Amino acid sequence: MNSLNGSTALDAVFGVEFDPFGIERGIETTRGIAITLPSPSTELSKIRNAVNWCDEFEGNDSSGSSSRGAAAVLKTKHSMANEQPAWEVEEEPEAPAAVVLEACCDSRESVRAAIKGGALRVEVCARASLHVGGLTPSPTLVAAALEETDDVVALIRIRAGDFVYTDEELRDMAAEIRALSAVGCRGFALGCLGVDGNIDEAATSTLIRACGDNAIICFHRAADEVLRRAADLGAVDRLAAALARLGCKRVLSSGGAATARGGRATLWALQKACSRRRVAVVVAGGVTAGNAHLLVRDTGATQLHAASSLTCAVALALPSSLFFAAERVVTPDRVAALSAALAAAAAALGDSTTTARVVGDGAPVESWWWQGVF
Repeated sequence: MNSLNGSTALDAVFGVEFDPFGIERGIETTRGIAITLPSPSTELSKIRNAVNWCDEFEGNDSSGSSSRGAAAVLKTKHSMANEQPAWEVEEEPEAPAAVVLEACCDSRESVRAAIKGGALRVEVCARASLHVGGLTPSPTLVAAALEETDDVVALIRIRAGDFVYTDEELRDMAAEIRALSAVGCRGFALGCLGVDGNIDEAATSTLIRACGDNAIICFHRAADEVLRRAADLGAVDRLAAALARLGCKRVLSSGGAATARGGRATLWALQKACSRRRVAVVVAGGVTAGNAHLLVRDTGATQLHAASSLTCAVALALPSSLFFAAERVVTPDRVAALSAALAAAAAALGDSTTTARVVGDGAPVESWWWQGVF
C-alpha cells in the first residue's frame, strides 16, 4: 500500500505553511494517505489542488480502491492515560440520499421523452430558451408537463443575463409564479443576487412568498455566481446557511465552474455544508452518462441535472424552406443511459466506506468548525 507521512502530505496538498491552529493535525486513512483537516479560512484553490493531488495518487494506487469525501461526524474515543487524545471519523448514520435524474425540458415532446427514459423529475423552461440558460415557461407548457409527471419544477427567470433584478422585474416574476401556481405547479427554481454578488435574501424571499406555503424551492444556478467569487470554505458555508434560512430544499450548481467536472472540489464542500442543513445539492453543468460516476464519487451528491447531453437536433422545416429551423429535443435512450449511470454511481457510493483516525489536541469536538461538514 502506498504510504505518505503527515509532513509530506502537508507539503503536497496544503503547502508547508498551512497550519491554522498552530498544531499539525493529520488524518491517516486506511489507504495510508495523510492530510490535514481544513479550517474555514482554507482557500478553495488549496482544496481544488488537494482533489487533483488525490486524483493523481489514486491513479498510481494498485489496490484499485476509490476515495471520496466522507460525510463525517467526529466522535470522541476513550484513550488511555497519558496518551494523545484521538478522534475517529465515521460515516454519519442517516437515511439513504435520494437518487434523482432531473431532465431540463423546453417542450412537451422533451418532457414525454424524459419520463419515458426514466427521469424522475423535470425542470421546465420556455421553448427555445435553453441557449440563454432558460427562461420562465408558459402556464400551458407547465400544465402539459404536470400531465406527464407530478415532479415538475418551473424555472423562474424573466430574462437572460445576471440575477440582479429591479423592483419591476420582481413584480413580474411574482405574477408569473402565481400564474404557474394556478395550473398546479408546486416546484420552482428561482434566485436573486445583490450587486455585491451574494444572495439577495430580501428579493428571493419576495418570490418565495409568491410560491405559497406548500411550494418546493430550488435555488437555481445563480448560486454559481456566488461560488465563482468564493475564496474560502467559509464562503461556501455562508451560502449554505443562506439557503437554509430561505427554506430552500435544493440548490442547483456546477460548483461555480463552467462545468460540474471542473467545479467538483467546490461541489464537495457545498454538499457537506448543505447536507447538515437538509438542503440537497443537484449537480449541473455538462453532466453526461460518461462523467456521472466521477461526479457522484467526488461530490457525494446523488442528484444530477442534465440538459443538452440528453438531446438531439430535430428539424422543424425542410432545409429548402425560408423558415428552416432546428431545435434540440430530449431522447429516451440518452435519458435511460444517464439514469443507469447515475444508479450505478450511487450504488458504488453507498458501498464505499471511509474510516480514519484523526490526531489533534484536546479541543472539544463541538468546537471544530467542520464537524458534520467534512
